[in-house]
Amino acid sequence: MHPSFIKVSEEKQRNIINAALNEFSKHPYETASTNKIVKEAGISKGILFRYFGNKKSLYLFLYEYVLDKLSEAIFADLKLADPDVFERYKQLISMKMNLVQQNPAFFHFMNRVLIEKSPEVTTELEKIQSLKEENNYDKFLTDIDYSFFKEEIDTKYALDTIKWVLDGISNRYDQQLKESIHDIDSFNTLIDQCTVEIEEYFHFLKPLFYK
Repeated sequence: MHPSFIKVSEEKQRNIINAALNEFSKHPYETASTNKIVKEAGISKGILFRYFGNKKSLYLFLYEYVLDKLSEAIFADLKLADPDVFERYKQLISMKMNLVQQNPAFFHFMNRVLIEKSPEVTTELEKIQSLKEENNYDKFLTDIDYSFFKEEIDTKYALDTIKWVLDGISNRYDQQLKESIHDIDSFNTLIDQCTVEIEEYFHFLKPLFYK
């Protein structure tokens, strides 16, 4: 969090974050208005830029903030004590779906980020996402029980394969999800279809890798 921003009261932080979420959820980065953000937050533009420097810095902060909050919520409830990697993935998928429903502001903002095309921010968004995913993946694999795997199986390759399958399925649904961001029912239907397909692949992969 930006040093000057962390010093202000939690209420003021919350007002600014909520106002920024609201504006960036409704509009692409380039047309989102900092004037509207400061008006809704009840602060001056000078104060906003004192905290974040510029619009780009605010936007990237907001993206990282949302990713961190979602990760915190997931790992607070994820049963890392369960040593079965397939069961952990099932929990993870279920939690992500629940978080979408519990945090509509985060949901709308993240879906707007999915279709963001501004060259001013897209590269840095990808870098932030990649770093967060790498860190979360390492944490996700904590205390996995490798004895479940067949002795002849290279567990690194097996874990990579599971992840690639999940990434591949997610990428296949990505465009459809982007096109349905304004229709929550269609979006949820696609999520359900994606979840079913993941379950089917797990059913296929588990006997290949496990004893």
